[in-house]
Amino acid sequence: MRIALITDGIYPFVVGGMQKHSYYLCKYLSEYFKIDLYHFRRQNYDLQLKDVFPETFANIKEFEVEFKDQYAFPFHYLLASRNHSKKIFSLLATNDKVDLIICKGFTSWSFLFRKTKLAATPILLNFHGYEMYQHAFTFREKIIQKVFQYFTGKLSRRADYCFSYGGKITQLMKDKIGLSAMKILEFPSGIEVSQIRSVYEIHVNEKIRFCFMGRYERRKGIEELNTAIMHLPRNGRWSFDFIGEIPDHLRVDSPYVKYHGLLTKSSNINKVLDQCDILVCPSWSEGMPNVILEAMGRGLAITATDCGATALLVTNETGWIIENNSAASVKSVLEKIIEIQPNQIYQKKCSALQHISDNFIWEEISGKLYKKLLEIRQFRKEKNK
Repeated sequence: MRIALITDGIYPFVVGGMQKHSYYLCKYLSEYFKIDLYHFRRQNYDLQLKDVFPETFANIKEFEVEFKDQYAFPFHYLLASRNHSKKIFSLLATNDKVDLIICKGFTSWSFLFRKTKLAATPILLNFHGYEMYQHAFTFREKIIQKVFQYFTGKLSRRADYCFSYGGKITQLMKDKIGLSAMKILEFPSGIEVSQIRSVYEIHVNEKIRFCFMGRYERRKGIEELNTAIMHLPRNGRWSFDFIGEIPDHLRVDSPYVKYHGLLTKSSNINKVLDQCDILVCPSWSEGMPNVILEAMGRGLAITATDCGATALLVTNETGWIIENNSAASVKSVLEKIIEIQPNQIYQKKCSALQHISDNFIWEEISGKLYKKLLEIRQFRKEKNK
């Protein structure tokens, strides 16, 4: 069976949560199927695909398709995605026939708006966290969201199936887009077994060590987090680490806070995470955050806002849910944690590690996805007879 995996970039050539998910899909589905990978590069131009997927490279056929996003107007990304999709559509038509197509986001444009030409091939769509249906900060952002919602809804309804990470995302897909439960494929994201830390290495610092990990985007809630940090008691019982590129004007000037900058190697990221106790994720919108998955895999407890599929990861056993996105709510939770007994934090850290190990491992997720894709293909074969 041959699958076309059509992406808007794949890690490590493009960095982001959706691109990391594409990486895992390609890596693990290529253990079962032949994969035609359509993607582009923003970095690591000299890196060979065989070095990224050394074990399954023989099953992957690579097609690099340029993505030109150089338009200086609000909806430039939609136009760039449309043109990118048209190129891929034309290229796929000249290549070997595929049995199934998985599209990431707006790469699906030509495939779903010209679906009659691919009527015999199931098309599966993944819009990550459907963030365009979540929070917007300004009137301008709300207008842009409405336009994105219009096209996202049309594409989602035209697809044969749409992926969801579960939780609030599935409900959003039903309520906002009108998708039926039969059309929604619930599959979580995850991490690999090799990323899991031993429970015997878990400890709690005498001084609670918080951590934020990620790049700056307004929706990540860094402004609210900064305000909360600046109003925490200076009692010497906590510290805060930031992993990722944070603009200078958004850095808190405090001896309690340390900025590590962008860390690209997993070993360097883990070195910091392994010294921390609690990951803080105060986002306004999310899918299923890789940063939470990776932190839990290193044995960190989590405090996060309830958006996207976050609540599937963060429970009373594994951490603390922030009631709303206000700085006051973030501060209240952090203050509560600072006063908690170390043995309670230790229990949550161990529970977080166990929860990830039991439910969010790619080696197991991919096996279930393999069976579902075979089932979809068989159903379409019988339907086309």
